Amino acid sequence: GDGSCECFDGWSGANCAVQDVTFINTTASCIMVPGFDVCVCAAGFTGQDGGPCEACQLGAYKVGNGSGGCQLCDDGTYATSMAGTSDSACKVCPADSWCTAGLRNACPSSLESLEGTSSVDGCTCPAGEELKFGACQSCTAGYFCPGGGG
Repeated sequence: GDGSCECFDGWSGANCAVQDVTFINTTASCIMVPGFDVCVCAAGFTGQDGGPCEACQLGAYKVGNGSGGCQLCDDGTYATSMAGTSDSACKVCPADSWCTAGLRNACPSSLESLEGTSSVDGCTCPAGEELKFGACQSCTAGYFCPGGGG
């Protein structure tokens, strides 16, 4: 041959000494960055430098590269996919549900909630109804029920 060698993925240049900062090893979710001799976990993934790296769980994200941990979405928000890379992965909890630890939960049957609700206690009966024996029922004749009692 001509005396040249092939570089491992993520390395290039003379003697394979240049690290490709955009290289992502998809099997380890690890990337090579200047100043590190081993790969580090990419944004959205957590683990030790050198790998292995695991995707942030559903409802969590990690902004930068490195061995840092994943952050849970704020209460009242949720995420629909794993490996989020910023808090924009967290969406406002929709009406008729409540969200905590980055996960969405439906309000119990017949109860409703506003967007951004962070606790099951925010799920209440609609106006004109009240909670009786575990279910929303029409307000007693002659009384006003603003809703609630969830």
